[in-house]
Amino acid sequence: MERFLLIVPVYNEISNLKKNLEKIYKEVKRLNGKLVVAEDGSTDGSKEFIREFAKHHEIEYFLNEKRLGRGKAIKNVCSLKKAKIYGYIDSDLAVGLKNIERAILLIENGYDIVVGSRYKSKKAKRSLKRLFLSKFYNFLVRILLKSKISDHQCGFKFWNEKANKICKEVKDNHWFFDTEFLVRAQRKNLKIYEIGVDYKEQKKTKVRILEIFYFLDRILKLRKRL
Repeated sequence: MERFLLIVPVYNEISNLKKNLEKIYKEVKRLNGKLVVAEDGSTDGSKEFIREFAKHHEIEYFLNEKRLGRGKAIKNVCSLKKAKIYGYIDSDLAVGLKNIERAILLIENGYDIVVGSRYKSKKAKRSLKRLFLSKFYNFLVRILLKSKISDHQCGFKFWNEKANKICKEVKDNHWFFDTEFLVRAQRKNLKIYEIGVDYKEQKKTKVRILEIFYFLDRILKLRKRL
């Protein structure tokens, strides 16, 4: 069994895959891990690139004919693959690869979950608009869901087998997956550690301003369920 399993969720990420997948693969191999690409109904050639890449590299991949959601793509891998440690990183590498080794070591030394935090780092570069929206969102989660995490949506998280069981309990299949996972983990008193990560905001982002209403709806629904 590999030391850890790193998931890269993909939806129309062909430019990021061409630029970064080789880098990700080399770092995962260096750390004795396994790379799994979780593709989610892309229409831009990502599927074809992943298939070709896999012919020359020791990776696994899951392809979906239609879009199921980022959270669902991650959950599918976690339910089908066995590992001591699971984690994921976004293909744009907004969070640098050098953070992976530290996260793995923290899990191996007793933490159940390690969360990347842009608020605990001096090397996180973000626009004022994105910073405001993120702070507002995290404030709502802390107030309405009693969370103690500073950054719920950073695309960098690692967890052990114990925490992986929570993935099955998460209802959301899209972007709220991260927050629901962390809130449920806190309710079960799992040991969570936030690390400051170097972060560079990418020009293209999947999250839009209007999606704050989507997140607010999910926050209130989760609060009701819990």
